[in-house]
Amino acid sequence: PEDAQIAFANHLVTIRTEGPASKQRNLTVADLIDLFLEWVQEERSEETYATRQRYCERFANFKTGSSKTRLGHFPAKQVCANDLKQWRGSLNREKFDAQTILHAETSVRACFNWGLKHGYLPPNFRPFATVERTRVPL
Repeated sequence: PEDAQIAFANHLVTIRTEGPASKQRNLTVADLIDLFLEWVQEERSEETYATRQRYCERFANFKTGSSKTRLGHFPAKQVCANDLKQWRGSLNREKFDAQTILHAETSVRACFNWGLKHGYLPPNFRPFATVERTRVPL
């Protein structure tokens, strides 16, 4: 376990120090989420961190479509609108209420927006731009 922790820490250092082009190279959804959560833990409240962690990890563990592969293993820059839609649908089928689904969706959108802003995703990469936000009944 310690070797894995050291390897992961070295991986994060490499991503951070080799510049924008290398930041994007082979970055998986799980890598992006780890970097995002590290930032959230430092910059936001414990409650925000817990919420972002809960829902981003659920997104990473989701198997989209007929795929046997979790989204976390996919390259971050290959995520598309349909991935978010299918994941939201799975939350709906699990009987999450609309407000909870909105919180979950917001966490995933925040992660990808953060990745874009910090150079981990290609410029103008907005995979969820065509996905309408979950509506919460009044």
